[in-house]
Amino acid sequence: MEHDFDKKYTLTVTEKQAVLIKDALEEYFRIRMNQWGGLAESLVMKNIDLSTDNSNHEKIFERYIAERDSVRNVLECAGRILWENQRNPKSEEQLIAEDIWQVIRHQLWKESENKNDWCVDSREPLRMSDEPLPEMKKVE
Repeated sequence: MEHDFDKKYTLTVTEKQAVLIKDALEEYFRIRMNQWGGLAESLVMKNIDLSTDNSNHEKIFERYIAERDSVRNVLECAGRILWENQRNPKSEEQLIAEDIWQVIRHQLWKESENKNDWCVDSREPLRMSDEPLPEMKKVE
């Protein structure tokens, strides 16, 4: 299948969808660098109540940390097997994912009500790939 990579598209998403896309892109390029912490945390956090109102909060938190670390270690081990002896630079796909992630992350920061100027999200997106940075703006 041939692609015309000069075509451009407009995609309108809700804030919730933009957050999911941002998180998925970050997970994609981090996994390919054998950085599994975010995925391990989200897998273990499912259905866990870490609120301090819970009387078993301390015990639940300790179990959560142990499970998160165990899952991350298993995933990192799998990554080492998959990419054994490979110290390759990021692929073009990873760089494009990082570009899109940076643009979405920065736009969500700009639209947030509680902006923290010291947050890494406040930094203007920096192009990592050969592709132009995507454009994102709030729909009025």
